[in-house]
Amino acid sequence: IVADVDVLRQAPLKMLQAGLGDMLAKYISVCEWRISNIINGEYYCDEVAALMRRCVRRIVEAAPQLTQRSPQAVMQVMEGLIVSGIAMSYAEVSRPASGLEHYFSHIWEMHSLMGRCPNDLHGIQVGVGTVLTLRMYGWLRNDFAIILGQFLSYYIYLWNLKANGLWRKVHPAFRLLLLLSPPAAAAAV
Repeated sequence: IVADVDVLRQAPLKMLQAGLGDMLAKYISVCEWRISNIINGEYYCDEVAALMRRCVRRIVEAAPQLTQRSPQAVMQVMEGLIVSGIAMSYAEVSRPASGLEHYFSHIWEMHSLMGRCPNDLHGIQVGVGTVLTLRMYGWLRNDFAIILGQFLSYYIYLWNLKANGLWRKVHPAFRLLLLLSPPAAAAAV
């Protein structure tokens, strides 16, 4: 694998953000993997899970410098993406790198292929899926702080869709669903 940090630093900022979004999802994927191990007896490897947690921890520490295209921050994200592929290979399952948050992205990608909604970079969508997944977990735990934080993140994403001219490309029924899902989830609490 060749990954030239000087070349990667010149990538559009949105691509760097997509890498970060995909890596932040690993918090959820590793947790879901462990939960499935406890509940279903699914294979789980402590060493692979620890490897992923270490990568994500380093990326989170470097993330504030990503917008300045810091070589260290860019290297951490790229290394994390490479290690997540290696972790899946070691574990022989996608669990170390992919959980519920990835399902959101895959559904949006399929809908986009059918012309039903616009799509974004996979890592951006996974980042939004991470926010939605955390909101659902907050709802399950009845944790107001988690729910509030996820609502704010969710509506900031919708605002960005509108600011970038993408909101009008979303099918009206899907727009309604996007606007109503957070209040409906809050009402259920």
